[in-house]
Amino acid sequence: CDYTNYMCGDDESCVAELDVPEVRLTAPVGGRAESDVWFSAGHYCSFWLDTVAWWLSGTVHASGQPGRYVLHLVADAGHTPGIYQTWAQVESSWSARCLPVTFEVEGTSSVGDLPVREQVGSWGRIKSSYRD
Repeated sequence: CDYTNYMCGDDESCVAELDVPEVRLTAPVGGRAESDVWFSAGHYCSFWLDTVAWWLSGTVHASGQPGRYVLHLVADAGHTPGIYQTWAQVESSWSARCLPVTFEVEGTSSVGDLPVREQVGSWGRIKSSYRD
């Protein structure tokens, strides 16, 4: 999921260095959860969010502090209780960093334990998960 297009010896200034290793969100059925994830990178970088999860959206913006940015995530709970997992990919023109996101939708369930639903990715994303 992580990648870089920088060449050896390049100044890797626009690579997101996330402050947290993962995000966990919780909301009731029909509700939503939000979280701000801070990260560092060079000045004057442009970042955006890429995700394949239907329930996750967000924006990336500069924080006002030089070299600091904020990834704002919004998870919409929909109608089915369960635990959902995906990657939030913070991208620039030169690189990407991935953040695991776990979202628990609370509600009554006759099944007992809540099922875990992992978001399916593209073949390129699946292959990149197994690269060194």
